Amino acid sequence: MVGFDHPVVEYNSMTTVDQIADILLRHLQGTLSDAEQEQLRQWLSVSAQRRHFFAQLDDEEKLREQLLLFIPETEAATEDAIFAKINAIRHQEEEAKVIPLRKRGWIRYAAAAVILVGGVSYFWITGSKDQPSQPKPALAKTEILPGTTGAVLTLADGRQVILDSAGNGLIATESGTAVVLENGKLLYGANDEGTGKTSFNTMTTPKGRQFQLILPDGTKVWLNANSSIRYPVEFAGHERKVYIAGEAYFEVAKDMRRPFFVNVNNIADVEVLGTEFNVNAYDNEKLIRTTLINGSVRVAALETEPRTDGRLNELILKPGQEAQVANITAAQKQRQGKNPISLSDEVDIEKVTAWKNGFFNFENADIGEVMRQLERWYDIEVVYENSVPDIDFVGEIGRNFPLKDVLDFLQRAEVSFRLEEGRRLVVLNK
Repeated sequence: MVGFDHPVVEYNSMTTVDQIADILLRHLQGTLSDAEQEQLRQWLSVSAQRRHFFAQLDDEEKLREQLLLFIPETEAATEDAIFAKINAIRHQEEEAKVIPLRKRGWIRYAAAAVILVGGVSYFWITGSKDQPSQPKPALAKTEILPGTTGAVLTLADGRQVILDSAGNGLIATESGTAVVLENGKLLYGANDEGTGKTSFNTMTTPKGRQFQLILPDGTKVWLNANSSIRYPVEFAGHERKVYIAGEAYFEVAKDMRRPFFVNVNNIADVEVLGTEFNVNAYDNEKLIRTTLINGSVRVAALETEPRTDGRLNELILKPGQEAQVANITAAQKQRQGKNPISLSDEVDIEKVTAWKNGFFNFENADIGEVMRQLERWYDIEVVYENSVPDIDFVGEIGRNFPLKDVLDFLQRAEVSFRLEEGRRLVVLNK
């Protein structure tokens, strides 16, 4: 296992970081002795900051946020060390992911990342003795926070509801269907009236937002940043069909009588009966990628001219496979007449679904791919000062960190950044 040393910081004459971390971990496990309870009580009595820190221990994600927001700098450094120690103990039987440097063709450098399991990597990296000795360009002091839950809902009559600020409860009633916001998810209730009227809603996530939606048939949809989905408020008829742009993850409710279709940018159709899959169809990506997690789907590339060879321009995927269709404009498709579809068996499912699970996965990603992800999640503009660095990255880091922390992580490679006013990130090529 790879580990990094932390300085021993004394809280009082008896309690070190190692000791209090062990006590806090046993508190979480419910195994404290009477003597340890007293030692914990004495440690907590020193400051309100420590008591606030202790109160957050049952929610690790909240704990990380509170460390950054409420604990003074000197105290925060100590709490960081505690948190790292706790997670070291929790994961002491797990292997650290140590990924060697790799070269692609004649590339001089590849970016390396040493990442521990889960979101703990940040706390270890910041304490490492292996920090680069050469100074990097200073980033702007203005902190750019990570994206969060939020979206804009456009109702059938054109009214818009900002879901970021809306409270739990009834949002609207559409053609007899109740639209309810519940703990960051939008749900559509059953419509017993069966009006048969086709009313559409559209959910849009700007840059820096993502959202979860439960469609009227029970299908779950996770919408990544800078994406949209258009769907009927009631699935009437013999099929269920929605329209997406950007990136979405689907868990489709099974209904053998009514197949489920996803129209992707009017370039491809995905047909399913009940399954999980991810569609990546951002305008600035070269390919529309439909990746099957489980079940079965049929992916068809939409054409303006029928094939003359008698074959259909479609694929049926098995779990772990990916259909790839060129992400071309409507005008290009009109000129070409057809848009070939290809199959890939070499799919990294963890990388494809990382965004849904709260991570950036940069495994074998070039800097363009990495920067496009950061643009969407942090709502920034990325420009290149000179040529685009020819670098591959590896590793994984949580999406819940401020931009500066992610850039510090990336700067371990042969690349540097300058963050300017107006949320403009400049990539520097040495």
